[in-house]
Amino acid sequence: MKRNFFFTLSLLLLFALSSFGQDTVTKKERTTQWYIGAGGNFNSTWIINQNNYGEPNLDYKFTPSWAGNINLGFDFSDYWGFKFEVGYAQLGQKYDGMQYNQPANRDIKLTYVLIPIMIKFHAGGETAKFYAMAGPQLGLLLSAKQTYERNGSPAPPYNSIDVSKEDIKDRYTSAAGFVRLDFGIELTPGKHLLIDIGLSNAFSITDLNASGWRYKNEDGDYKISHNYYAGLNIGINYRW
Repeated sequence: MKRNFFFTLSLLLLFALSSFGQDTVTKKERTTQWYIGAGGNFNSTWIINQNNYGEPNLDYKFTPSWAGNINLGFDFSDYWGFKFEVGYAQLGQKYDGMQYNQPANRDIKLTYVLIPIMIKFHAGGETAKFYAMAGPQLGLLLSAKQTYERNGSPAPPYNSIDVSKEDIKDRYTSAAGFVRLDFGIELTPGKHLLIDIGLSNAFSITDLNASGWRYKNEDGDYKISHNYYAGLNIGINYRW
């Protein structure tokens, strides 16, 4: 699945790059442009540096998820602009492996409101352009749920900690700061229609774990936990 995803994205980018030589850029009546629209993501999400409350770490599993957003953008020149979004996303991580010679699995689901503000660069022809956007992103935690099982049953308490508690929102910070980077192609098949197809990446630079839930791992070290996601983004916009 992952190979097909990146192969498809590569073809789309090659199409955009090839259009640069085929499309003649003509002078526009104006260089500024507003647009508003909605988009959706299919992501692979990760929690880097897991926090198992001191118990043995588990293996990372591929964790797919979906996200959606509404956005407002403004291109203030032929090459530069900005984009503002408000979105809903489910992040998190699935793990499995062995603990104490027993099979174990853990599935953490973190839901966020995501608010990025990004500077945008785009260049190319009239109907297809390459774009790249980058900027800070605020994540507001809505919920944090988990299933944590060992040998088919909820994992037992460890050092008086209810490790398999389902609702664990209190164990995470209420807000996370991300760095966001997007790139892809921008298609304009009509005067007022703008379609974005690209790859979104975001990495949280702040610690996900609340101050009272920062436990050392089995090696006696504590490492900050980070959200990371990458995925295909498709957006449809009205421009004027």
